[in-house]
Amino acid sequence: MAATYKGILTNNGKALIASATLNNKINYSHIAVGDGNGSVPTPLETRTALVNEKARIALNVVEINPNNTNQIVCEAIIPTTTGGFYIRELGLFAGSTMVVNANYPPTYKPLADEGGAREIALKLVINIQNADVIALYLDDSLIYATRAWIDTNYIRRNELVDNLTTSDATKPLTAKQGKALQDYKLDKTETAVAATKLAIARSVSFSGAATGSYSYDGSGNSSCILTLANSGVSANTYGSALKIPVITVNAKGLVTVVSEQNLQIVDNLTTDDSAKPVSAKQAKALQDNKLDKNTEASTDIAGIVKLVNDLTTGGTDKALTAEQGKLLLAGLTFSTTENGYLKLPNWMGGLIIQWGTISLVASSGGTLIQPVVYPITFPNVVLHIFPSLRESSGSNADSIYTQDRTATGFKIGQTAGEAHTASWFAIGY
Repeated sequence: MAATYKGILTNNGKALIASATLNNKINYSHIAVGDGNGSVPTPLETRTALVNEKARIALNVVEINPNNTNQIVCEAIIPTTTGGFYIRELGLFAGSTMVVNANYPPTYKPLADEGGAREIALKLVINIQNADVIALYLDDSLIYATRAWIDTNYIRRNELVDNLTTSDATKPLTAKQGKALQDYKLDKTETAVAATKLAIARSVSFSGAATGSYSYDGSGNSSCILTLANSGVSANTYGSALKIPVITVNAKGLVTVVSEQNLQIVDNLTTDDSAKPVSAKQAKALQDNKLDKNTEASTDIAGIVKLVNDLTTGGTDKALTAEQGKLLLAGLTFSTTENGYLKLPNWMGGLIIQWGTISLVASSGGTLIQPVVYPITFPNVVLHIFPSLRESSGSNADSIYTQDRTATGFKIGQTAGEAHTASWFAIGY
């Protein structure tokens, strides 16, 4: 029994067509061809892809059949660079959705280097009211032109302008509108060219925001006095010392509503509202209690204080600048830990006092010398170091002493070998 070749709409294709509306058109994009894995497959509504796809070709024509608006015509051209396989199945796609699944009598598509290479034109006609594709063509003898050649040499019907109001220098006028121009043109030999007035005088009238009328027959100039219509607002003077007018203006610039509202005066100095004025009463309170810019301050009078930028000027009506206040504290640092220090400001001589404790371990030799490091370095000189015993684990009356003093530390020694805790106190700058 001879094989049956046909194309059908897939379930996904029928759903896509059923949901298509004027604002949700189906964008048919390409035709896929396959070899069916060596045999002609039977088209299935449930199929979402070809059995064995070999190539995809972008559509170069998608249009409604002019003789049947229920049919969609899709065309594509397989180039010479694609081939080397048999075509046994076809699929029409809209993006990733296979709309049509079709089989076809095995047709070999050669490559360019196999001899006899050619381009093959594909054409599918879909009946969107039926599950069957009513026509399916695979034609290698069609004569075709490239889209670029058609765009250059032919005009699409949808680019024709069928009116006399569109201003577009790139589109042609339809023959229908050309005939209308011919039918209604005024021939250059007709009497209207030399007419001095209209055969029948016409009246021109105005209404709406302004009214008026005049007659015109072309024999001379015409004029008209327009009368503005009432806006509905009563003639009056609006606004007063404590009232402001509220005006409504329409899109034509006419005042349509006028009303008045009282000024929202604030009679306190606590309300924060930049859109309201303060009362004269509160302004007087500000005036009465203001600080005069020419009044100098003293210990019992509020006023303007003069700033002094040195540490030698005295006076109870003057204040020290921040710069001089900074100088008073310049160089003052300290640490109140067990091993700490106090560094006085430079204006006080920069004197540094440091202190600390050290544990003197027992020594069988009878004499032990241990190093001590200051919490901070004396930048200039160490003046004095005072060591003393704090406590002892033995009963001997030990003595301690210092040696090898430097800017960063000194050594402390003891004359007996028992364990002690010693304190020290150093002064320098």
